[in-house]
Amino acid sequence: MVMKEYGKFHAISVAIQDQQPEKFKKILAPFKHTFDKFKESGNSNILFSSSIEEVYDLLKDDLEESIMNRWKNFKQQVDFVLNDISEDLDGLKVIVHGDCWNNNFMYYSENNEKNLPKKVALLDWQMSRFTTPITDLSYFLFACISQEDLENLNEILRNYYKSFSHHLKRLGSDPDRLYSFDQLLKDWKTYCKYGIMMASVILKIALTEKDEIVDIAQAAEQGQDIVSSFSYEIQNKTPLRNRLRPFVKYVVEHDLKDNLKDITVQVAGNSGKGEGFLGDVVFVLASGTTENGSTKEYDLVIKCGKRSQFLRKISPIRNTFLNEIYVFDELLPAFTRFQVERGIADPFNSVAKCYGSFVTDNMEVLVLGNMNTLGYELWDKKIPLTRKHIDLVMREYGKFHAISAAMNDQEPDTFQKLIAPMLDIFNEFRASSNLDELFRMRIEEVYDMLKHDLDESIMLKWRDLKNKVTFVFGDMIDNIESLKVVLHSDCWNNNFLYYSESNDKYLPTQVAILDWQITRFSSPVIALSYFLFVCISQEDLENLNDILKGYYKSFSDHLKRLGTDPSGLYTFDQLLDDWKNYSKYGIMMASLSLKVCSTESDDIGETAQEAEKGQDFTAVFMYDIKDNTIFKNRIRPIVKLTTRANL
Repeated sequence: MVMKEYGKFHAISVAIQDQQPEKFKKILAPFKHTFDKFKESGNSNILFSSSIEEVYDLLKDDLEESIMNRWKNFKQQVDFVLNDISEDLDGLKVIVHGDCWNNNFMYYSENNEKNLPKKVALLDWQMSRFTTPITDLSYFLFACISQEDLENLNEILRNYYKSFSHHLKRLGSDPDRLYSFDQLLKDWKTYCKYGIMMASVILKIALTEKDEIVDIAQAAEQGQDIVSSFSYEIQNKTPLRNRLRPFVKYVVEHDLKDNLKDITVQVAGNSGKGEGFLGDVVFVLASGTTENGSTKEYDLVIKCGKRSQFLRKISPIRNTFLNEIYVFDELLPAFTRFQVERGIADPFNSVAKCYGSFVTDNMEVLVLGNMNTLGYELWDKKIPLTRKHIDLVMREYGKFHAISAAMNDQEPDTFQKLIAPMLDIFNEFRASSNLDELFRMRIEEVYDMLKHDLDESIMLKWRDLKNKVTFVFGDMIDNIESLKVVLHSDCWNNNFLYYSESNDKYLPTQVAILDWQITRFSSPVIALSYFLFVCISQEDLENLNDILKGYYKSFSDHLKRLGTDPSGLYTFDQLLDDWKNYSKYGIMMASLSLKVCSTESDDIGETAQEAEKGQDFTAVFMYDIKDNTIFKNRIRPIVKLTTRANL
């Protein structure tokens, strides 16, 4: 019955467009595009991604892993569904009802036979807009259909088309010319993802007791956005699980495919020499034709572990990539879900979009979106970051670390399960190479380079750091007793890309954090000291306290929004104490990373070549800088601060 009425309603739009196009344009002009306003005002992308993840968690033990992994990958299509369907639609467009869930239909039947409805009234036209009819059809069907009728979707669509085409003929237009059934099926294949996405949210609401649903007005009064109203825990999950199980299985097997044909792949470039010590990065432009004839293009970054068998035997390449894949596949989505459940309006999301991963016995591949094509740029590694860049990274690190602290405070069991699969890559490097000796040599190198520039007392204190390398990388890290959070960890210059809304590189507004391979669970000072000592200018080094205050403000503000009291968990004074105790880590990292930042890329060796010679990966860093002026100027203030502050 609903299909019949939708067919008639959609036919009216088509007929008026065909016969009276100017009049139809005037009809459309006052439309408010409420759906677009909803996208702009709330974290709709996060809402739907989190809902897809929630369905995955609910059914991962019920359905085959292959089915659930394909369902989970649907998250990567949320942007397309939310944006392209509205903005880049190639097929037929009509005025749609828009809000097609169960409670927006009322049925009339004669003789009180509710299973034999005669008429239907469509309610709530607030989301009505001009788009493909598939949005109405897929939303309604996936939100309301039974398991049995799922298997007869083609027949249901035929009945819709019969109503549509008959009404179109009666209105005086030719359906064969304007919109054939084959065209409808092609559009269904492309755009039914909208209904799948909506159903992932709506089915939860439909199967929730009324007193469990969050009141939108009440949420707004508490400073939360609209999407937070959909982020609640359902008490009895059995009805939802039973409803979702056939739905997920069906859509994975039938509809969650791009089905691109005529696919072309163009290699646009790769990482430069000295930029990937254990992996290769390839930039790819991929495009293909969808079933409805439209073209989809993807700007991708493909990261893969180096294939050298010698190198793979002597270094933890595989685990390094598996750790990063886990971060993108599991940890970051869980962090996103945690934030959206608490109605965070500006969540941490400063990472590249992940399109998926691929792992075999001797290959690890991670596919990400290319941030460069979105306007993000790398800062010249030879030049210290500006204060605005520093503060921007501190802000995002603060938010990122706050998620760990809040989740560990509120959901400790969930958090511990989440971080349990993370690998300690740094210690694996220490076990497989002469890493400690590498840093002792770098400290000695700095001593030799500056011993005639600075007072002997300063340089002797610096030189004494050699005796603390094993302690800092071993016992100190292993026995941290204060706050521990999930860290980015690989914090040197080339792992940050910056975006400026004004196209002024000195006024960055967003940052994308790259390379999560050595992500670990430790003190936030480990990441802060590494980033600051490697990237900061001499001038800003004198304002470290203010910079740390900026980090703490971001951390504590985000922690409060997430529902945890920072004063009872981690105060600024505690952060300063930890800085005093643990910032030696960043100083030691700077002794190596600042050398790399001061070196021309062509002067850095290749790890695979060194492996073939029987050397471990640390051999790559055993080189002399042709001109060490930059290195001396960058490391000198670090050495002076280290000894002056007795770090």
